[in-house]
Amino acid sequence: MMFWVWNCWAQCTLEYMDVTVLLFGPASTAAGTDRVTVCLESDHTVGSLRDALAAQYPALEVVLTWGRIAVNQKYAPSITVIKADDEVALVALVSGG
Repeated sequence: MMFWVWNCWAQCTLEYMDVTVLLFGPASTAAGTDRVTVCLESDHTVGSLRDALAAQYPALEVVLTWGRIAVNQKYAPSITVIKADDEVALVALVSGG
């Protein structure tokens, strides 16, 4: 794990960017934290972010199948391009009263 973090940091230069994803509800519980950081190419979409989250954080894979990703506090379709200064969140939908 430590090697991957250093390797990602070394690669997150001009052609890559770190995206911090805020986690809510069951997503936060599954990951054991309220945020995770993913290293992506700077022109990646929400769909690519979803794939990267599943690959880099396997505990989130199930939540990603029914959770929604929001960019700048609005639910975003898979084709939305994520920019370096965007606020990104994974909102795991819950039911009940």
